[in-house]
Amino acid sequence: MVRLQEISPTIENNGIGKQPPKVINCRISRNKLITQLDDGREISITVSLLTEWSILDKNVKPEQLKRNEIRGEGKLIYFPDIDEALPTWKIIEGLHTC
Repeated sequence: MVRLQEISPTIENNGIGKQPPKVINCRISRNKLITQLDDGREISITVSLLTEWSILDKNVKPEQLKRNEIRGEGKLIYFPDIDEALPTWKIIEGLHTC
């Protein structure tokens, strides 16, 4: 399995002059936040990791994330039921950067 750290330099080198990827779709399925990016990637993160790493409040339940809005031209995902936003860069770069 290739880790994001191993491919990050490739992404940066090929991304000269390009805009960072943006979220085009977001859904909750089986306790996972699944996002689709405009560059074709699909990234899924369990809701428990988002809460464990204090990205989202520890009391957040997956059903509270089902209603979401893509804002800032795909730069963040807003969850109106909990009034919190998740920046796209946290999804792309990985939770280890938080």
